[in-house]
Amino acid sequence: MPYENQTVESVSTTPKVNPPAPIENDLQNEINNAAKTTTAEDDKILSEARTRCEDCESSNGYILQEIEENQRFFLGGKQWEPILEDTRKKNEGGPRPVMTYNKCMAYTNRICNDQRMNRPGLNLKSKNDGVDPKDVDIAEGLARDITNSGDSATAYDTGMDMAAFTGLGYYWVKTRYCDDETFDQEIFLDRILDSRKVIFPIHQSTRIDFADCNYCFIIEDIDKEEYKREDEKYIRSDIGDWTSTIATPWVKEKTVRRAYYVRKVKTRDHLCLLEDGQKVFQSELPKDRSGIKIVNKRPCSHTKIEWYLMVMHKILDRGVIPGEFIPIVPVIGKEVVYDGKRFFYPVAHEAKDAQKMLNYTKSSFAEYVALAPKAQWMAAVGQDEGFQHEYKMANQANIVILHYNPVSVDGQALPPPQRVPPQPVNVALIEEMRAADEDLKTIIGLPDVNMGRSKNERSGKAIQANQREGELLNYHFSDNLRKAMMHGWKIICSMIPEIYDTARTIKILGKTMEEQTVKINQDYKDQYGETHKHDLTRLKFDVIADTGPSYSTKREKTADLLMAMIEHLPEIGPSMIDLVAEAIGADSNVVDRCKMLLPDKLQQQPNMNEIPVAVQQLIQKLEQTLQQAHGISVQKDQLIQQLVAAIKDKSQERDLKIKTVLIKAQTELHKAAMDNAHELGMAHENFAIAQAGQPAEDTAPVQSAGSPEQAAPAPQPGV
Repeated sequence: MPYENQTVESVSTTPKVNPPAPIENDLQNEINNAAKTTTAEDDKILSEARTRCEDCESSNGYILQEIEENQRFFLGGKQWEPILEDTRKKNEGGPRPVMTYNKCMAYTNRICNDQRMNRPGLNLKSKNDGVDPKDVDIAEGLARDITNSGDSATAYDTGMDMAAFTGLGYYWVKTRYCDDETFDQEIFLDRILDSRKVIFPIHQSTRIDFADCNYCFIIEDIDKEEYKREDEKYIRSDIGDWTSTIATPWVKEKTVRRAYYVRKVKTRDHLCLLEDGQKVFQSELPKDRSGIKIVNKRPCSHTKIEWYLMVMHKILDRGVIPGEFIPIVPVIGKEVVYDGKRFFYPVAHEAKDAQKMLNYTKSSFAEYVALAPKAQWMAAVGQDEGFQHEYKMANQANIVILHYNPVSVDGQALPPPQRVPPQPVNVALIEEMRAADEDLKTIIGLPDVNMGRSKNERSGKAIQANQREGELLNYHFSDNLRKAMMHGWKIICSMIPEIYDTARTIKILGKTMEEQTVKINQDYKDQYGETHKHDLTRLKFDVIADTGPSYSTKREKTADLLMAMIEHLPEIGPSMIDLVAEAIGADSNVVDRCKMLLPDKLQQQPNMNEIPVAVQQLIQKLEQTLQQAHGISVQKDQLIQQLVAAIKDKSQERDLKIKTVLIKAQTELHKAAMDNAHELGMAHENFAIAQAGQPAEDTAPVQSAGSPEQAAPAPQPGV
């Protein structure tokens, strides 16, 4: 089961009993017995699913045929016309070469691999008013972690490969339990290997992400015996001996179709605005509404996504998918609308004829080389008599002397045996091979420089300009992948409130791809003692695409730019050493050491906006204490100057008054110094605690004499 949490109980409570063995060759009796094991509601769902599946296959059969043909041509290497291939292989004179030089695969791989290196970045924007930006960052980091895991990256890669090679690919958003010993679930992406297994009502859709489709199928044909082994509740009437004429394509001679059917179910309701500003559906309100005042109400509908695992006449399993979207995301190639129908083309769709011509000319050239005669000898009858072995070995061994018998006609000696020169190479065939190769590059839109082969370009700008031209010709493939990723993020964000609805610790990825762990749906205190709660159960988001390259690509380009700047302006190197270390992805310890080597003016200063309020208050208190200490020191200097002046101006008879004044001043200064030292000691201790990352607390008074710079020393007696 792809969604293990939202299981729906069967409508019927009657235990299923295996019916008696059906009458031989009585097909109708077997179908009637199968119907007895299902409810009326199940029969309605099964009938709906079969009708919809048949409608999709008949309306979109041409798309499935195109996908199958593209798979054979580009991935299977079946690039010869069947009639021509059969004629060459069954040639009366022996089989002729039928060779395939699949250059389309190399060109397509170039586009696919470029997307693996330069995936676009995505961001979130909350739809709710008054949401804490930190909650949005956490949800965004969670979605980024989901889509960058190993399984998810593979899902993107497979979807892009199928779109580039066959015209249409898919990936699947699923949920699973985090481990075997928990009820917590997580979201992940899974790949779909074969696009032919996915059936959407594309004829009813106009959107590029098929989000307007109301249902979808993922089908597979499994062996009947395998189905019997897998289904513990198997009854013979599930598949029986139905013939293909009656049950096509659900039951065939040796296989039975098993389908994963997903549908949207819309329920009419009313959206209510309560007095406290809360918005709820009327169906969610309690029956006893006393004390609940509804300010406003309007009709609406909300969507539920149901899934069913079924065979033709039986539902094997069922459930509800969290969110409001069908969790299967298409990745399309080149979309073309013609005659009211939508077509999806791969990268090399228009290059099929050029590829066939290349295969034909290459095979013809190989045949010519293989059948080209080696150097022959022309001699008169009897000239090689007795020396036949020498002439047979002349093309294999280095024979210095070749003997021959002189022969004369009418008394005139004939010339010795001579070599016959081979036929010249067919220049027209070689030119045709070159033309076919150039046609491939022109049609697909990838010049030599995009394939790593530059011709006359000398400068880096010229090479980049040609590469840019090739990228623009195929930009629609990368743009369609970006749109598919956006739709996948929307599905993930619609699932997050229901899947991540318990108190737990999760891993997120920041915009620079650094890992963090955060607590959600619970109160917790940070290192400064402040209480936080990140509630992800009531958030709604809009997905915003970053049209530029991914973070890793931006970092590489930044590193190249910085290195080029330092190369041309070496004097700026010491001031950019930390930026270079970050751009090349150096370890955080290396970056920190590089920052220590920066000039004093560039040394990082603390950002007051990022410092907690408690720490800011400690800093302000320390500054005030230092200012008070400075004021006391100034007063001390002024008092000493006054005393010295009094000594100079007055006579010895005022010594007693001067000593009295000095003793009084000394006492006051001692007292001020002690008070000042006490305040400074408390401030230093609180500041040290804040720097260590602990919350500030009131501490007991600490006696401290202080340093000379913090408190003024008492004046010495006898000044």
